[in-house]
Amino acid sequence: MDRITHNSIPKRYNNRPPVCQIIESEDTLIKILKFFDNTPGKVYKGFTILFSYKNNEIELSKNKKKSKNHHMDYLTIKEMPEDTRPRERLERSGSASLSNQELLAIILSTGSVAGGKKYTAIDLATQLLKKFESLKGIAQADFEQLKEVSGIGPAKACQVMAAFELGKRVAIFSGDSKPMIRQATDVFEYFSTQMSLLTHEEFLVVVLDTKNRLIKHEFISKGTLNASIVHPRDVFRIAIIHSAAAVILLHNHPSGDPTPSSEDLDITRRLVEAGILLGINVLDHIIIAGAKFMSLKEMKLL
Repeated sequence: MDRITHNSIPKRYNNRPPVCQIIESEDTLIKILKFFDNTPGKVYKGFTILFSYKNNEIELSKNKKKSKNHHMDYLTIKEMPEDTRPRERLERSGSASLSNQELLAIILSTGSVAGGKKYTAIDLATQLLKKFESLKGIAQADFEQLKEVSGIGPAKACQVMAAFELGKRVAIFSGDSKPMIRQATDVFEYFSTQMSLLTHEEFLVVVLDTKNRLIKHEFISKGTLNASIVHPRDVFRIAIIHSAAAVILLHNHPSGDPTPSSEDLDITRRLVEAGILLGINVLDHIIIAGAKFMSLKEMKLL
């Protein structure tokens, strides 16, 4: 494509800022518009198109600072065409129409400046997805890991963590009614989202009433399971407080393999024996590993 040339600014445009230049050659206009595809915000040889072809004229604005690669230049969200801004698109078409990047940009709300470089909210969202590879990766990131992303400070790290925490809570929200636990699949469906996002092993106890309805659940320990960190008094304390009829044991395997280890089996046996002495039945021990799970009861290991 030929370099953009322009005639001197007509008198009627003398009141425009000196960075604005008017191209009046029809052939040049056609070439430019084919390149820009009538899309404001695109950049060519240091010029940013502000308006599409109209009345044989096209207005270009000289960039104040050229980047090393002109095709990487961009406008801020406020300078983008209104119908392409994430918030306006959400209002018009609904949240389902937005990409992960756009939804994250709305959560982040504003851009930031880091290391002398300006980032829009969309830039920050892109960097988060690039560093952590997926939404699940971002959800698993802790406060310090999020702050490692350029432009993500304490406030924005908190915004991201709060948004994903709300998502986790919605996933296990059951309304006013207590969910009925009839089989291992019910437990998996209720806790899978929460447990599959954990990057380390955690053990929790699920407390049930006489009709096997969930009363409460509580995390007991973090880290690789062993007899020293999973003690019967901690497991059954919550059951006794809530006058539970039975409990279900639950923990995760971040490795993705739900196969029970010898430690898992030993701990289960100890807790079943303690439950018998207390008159509280241990119905099952379920291991969740991503999208898979194993039930020790169904495996006849309980």
